Amino acid sequence: MKNEKIKTLAILHQAVDENSLPDEIDVLIQAQEISEVLKDLGYSVRISPVEDMKFADEIAENCDGVFNLVETLKGKAVNSHLVPLILEFMNIPFTGSGSSAIAVTTDKILTKSVLYANGIPTSKWCARNISGDFEEGTYIFKPVSEDASLGITSENVCVVKDMKMAQELIVKFQKRYRLPFFCEKYISGREFNVSVVGINGSPKVFHPAEMIFLGDHEEGKIVDYDAKWNEDSENYRNSIRTFSNAREDRELFEKLEDLTCRCWELFGLVGYARVDFRVDENGNPYILEINANPCLSSDGGFAAAVLNGGFSFPDIIRIIVSEALNENKKRNY
Repeated sequence: MKNEKIKTLAILHQAVDENSLPDEIDVLIQAQEISEVLKDLGYSVRISPVEDMKFADEIAENCDGVFNLVETLKGKAVNSHLVPLILEFMNIPFTGSGSSAIAVTTDKILTKSVLYANGIPTSKWCARNISGDFEEGTYIFKPVSEDASLGITSENVCVVKDMKMAQELIVKFQKRYRLPFFCEKYISGREFNVSVVGINGSPKVFHPAEMIFLGDHEEGKIVDYDAKWNEDSENYRNSIRTFSNAREDRELFEKLEDLTCRCWELFGLVGYARVDFRVDENGNPYILEINANPCLSSDGGFAAAVLNGGFSFPDIIRIIVSEALNENKKRNY
């Protein structure tokens, strides 16, 4: 695709340095890979790190559109919606979801509240000073507003007897990671990721990817930080992505794809996204979280789902850019 009107695209990503964690450094790989594809499509490309809000004026003067890869701002995912917010204010076309969708889905408690209010299944949860409908059982403790499994290890899966114990553990994890935490009921079963891309304003849902955990211990059957980013770890080696077409799972796959479409519409997602699920032993799916700005590296889960669906990596980058430049007025802010 060569667009005569849009000549220069800026690839924006969060600023990283030698002290950044692997999940943040990965954005540099994404930016470089996407840059190569965009150049092949006929665009002039600039890769720009975002450190603060001063980026906006330069983008407005020198670029016709933005490929937004910003996952954190000032080291916090909770600030990531500020970049699309500024772009919206300046009427600059950009890829991916708008500021409202990113702000809501980055906050896992708010996301779960919206899901619950709309009758979409998500596991029970509680947060600091919020009691809710608590019941005894196994819980997983997570940061409220961080992605990439930051702050999650097998130690985060705990048997919790009462609300007091849950609150004490939340405080424990908050002090350890210096981040707000909450806990949700742990679903013992299978884990799926469903990737989706917008084509002409409508969601194209790719076949669900299942994470297979080879370890023997239940607390290790999660995609923790090591499983995603530490290639030397046992959890990384024991976590395998598969795309099964088993006949007995067809009904389950249809449920996951339908729920993904409902999330796309409910949260006003645009461009591309990923929805993560756990499925209990009775085949009931529960949404864990919605990632409105998932990793786009060519060796990541989103790209794997795209390839499995018959699209190449350049295909999906072209579609994402086309959606941003041609469908920007359809955004649901």
